[in-house]
Amino acid sequence: MQQKQVADALWSLFDDPTLLPPLGARALLAHLGRAKKYLPLLPLMGKPLGRVLEQHGLTRFDPLMTYLNSVCQITVQASAAEAEAPFALASMDYYFRGARHIEGGIGQLAAALCGAIAQQGGEVRLAEKVTQVRREDDCWVARTRRGEIRARKVLLNLLPQTVAQLLGQSFKALDARAARVEESWGAAMLYVAIPAGLPRHLELVLDPARPFLEGNHLFCSIEGGGTATISTHVRAPREAGPRMPRIHAAMEQTLQALAPAELGRDLRSLTLTASPRTFARFTGRPFGYVGGVPRRAGLRNYRDLLPAEVARDLWLVGDSVFPGQSTLAVALGGVKAAERALR
Repeated sequence: MQQKQVADALWSLFDDPTLLPPLGARALLAHLGRAKKYLPLLPLMGKPLGRVLEQHGLTRFDPLMTYLNSVCQITVQASAAEAEAPFALASMDYYFRGARHIEGGIGQLAAALCGAIAQQGGEVRLAEKVTQVRREDDCWVARTRRGEIRARKVLLNLLPQTVAQLLGQSFKALDARAARVEESWGAAMLYVAIPAGLPRHLELVLDPARPFLEGNHLFCSIEGGGTATISTHVRAPREAGPRMPRIHAAMEQTLQALAPAELGRDLRSLTLTASPRTFARFTGRPFGYVGGVPRRAGLRNYRDLLPAEVARDLWLVGDSVFPGQSTLAVALGGVKAAERALR
């Protein structure tokens, strides 16, 4: 009952973006009307999920703990023992409320977003990397590979470390967020060619007594066209290079032990690998940091609920700011920052 109350209260916020900060008069009235639904959250704020489970006598029920460690690791980016309780309890519904499969692959979503921008009169420029952002008079100037772009207001979908590099200086808000990104993860990947079949998702854990990292815990997305994308969390990605052969071998071991036959057979002739260095190269994320900032227990999770205005008319969006990781969360965060910028 407690988990359902928390999940119902928090998931409903994603159904109506107006209920997320910044809040107008109508949203404040709506929250007042829903105040009773939020009461179960109050005693849980700042408390780790592990402590809540202890109070219910559930920490020794191994099947539940395996499930919770798995779902917490891929959603709030922390183990069940240390995850912020309200976020973790809501994430327990992840497979039933938040998971979706995009026909044709994630590239279809990117194409749809670009099309939506064009329909609203915007312009999408690809392969035009920004190398500097500076303030000039009453606007911002972005230097790109193909010249300069001027804008009164700018939203940067980048990690705070990259924003500081573009600006040539840092700000207090950026420094604090960059420190939290340093606590997050990299990823090791296997891309496997398999016989075509129905799309599905698997989560595999070889040894529940070990940390759910570096090949012991895998998340597999199987596309209908005959490819599988398999990932695992990697600690300290900037130092992960020497560990990558061992991590990829551990991933193959877990697949061989637990995966369906089309994934667990001889992988070597059918597989491409990737590491944090791969992500750094192709996505531009420093040292290959992926996913969102870990939501470990603490009241600091609630300090940065407003869109992150780094400097006047310059906002940070993406998975390092509220509401955090996932396509839905990042999209909602971008919407709220855009609303703030347009006011």
